[in-house]
Amino acid sequence: MSEYHSVPTHLAQNVDSTIAVQRATTELQKRGLAVDRYNISVHRERDLLTVLFESRDKPENTLGSGGSAPSFAVEFDPQTMALKKSYFVR
Repeated sequence: MSEYHSVPTHLAQNVDSTIAVQRATTELQKRGLAVDRYNISVHRERDLLTVLFESRDKPENTLGSGGSAPSFAVEFDPQTMALKKSYFVR
């Protein structure tokens, strides 16, 4: 007899974040940018999951893009993980 085990919400969110970062990295590389130049963060809202790439040398407390690499964001639908849009941050 097989048993069904639900995945705790925090683990499911970590898996979603990992998938989002992997897919967002592909979008970044399509634009000829190297992921090793960036700090990566994941932001989740009700209807949006955003992966943000910011230059490793971006000055602290700088709004928008800063540093030697342009900031870049990739947005996903958190329910389906479908790509919504990707763009350079100003």
